Amino acid sequence: MSTTETNFDLAEAKREIHAYCLRSMEYGLNFNTQGNISMRVPGVEDRFLITPTDLEYDKMTPDDIVLVNGNSEVIEGDLGPSSEVTVHMAVYKRRPDVNAIVH
Repeated sequence: MSTTETNFDLAEAKREIHAYCLRSMEYGLNFNTQGNISMRVPGVEDRFLITPTDLEYDKMTPDDIVLVNGNSEVIEGDLGPSSEVTVHMAVYKRRPDVNAIVH
């Protein structure tokens, strides 16, 4: 994802995550509600973007991507985060060098 700490655009990051979700479907890597993508928000401590729970990628919009804190609490978004949000947060806490997770 093409972001830097000095000019990070949250809306653009959501669009990029959404595009990667759709691409994963095109390649047959994910279908229905399987798989998740998350990323650490650069330059902002304790903020992460993650795909929502129980929403198929082809029905998702960039606005559905959820902003959470390190305790998996929703900061911004109308949907809940992935049911695996705690797994993502555990990786981010243990590995400060990891900036995104795709699975």
